[in-house]
Amino acid sequence: MPLCLHCAINETIDDYFEEHGERHEGTLVLDDAIILDALSDVLAEILAIEPEEEVRREVCLRFVAKILRQAKDIRAAGLALAKVLKPH
Repeated sequence: MPLCLHCAINETIDDYFEEHGERHEGTLVLDDAIILDALSDVLAEILAIEPEEEVRREVCLRFVAKILRQAKDIRAAGLALAKVLKPH
């Protein structure tokens, strides 16, 4: 059975950080700059093909709102499995 897009992306991210991430006290430690750069690159590529500025703006707003909702749900469920380094 093929993976859904969400699962395929998560699996790829997990594989990448298992190979390139650091471990501290058994917990995977991620550099948020790497994550944000990768996500912004993907979103920029999606937005680059949209000719309407208002549509691009709406996509960005929906993206951020969804991230904030999901992060709140993850924190509430206690599901955070990695520590994220703060930018310097």
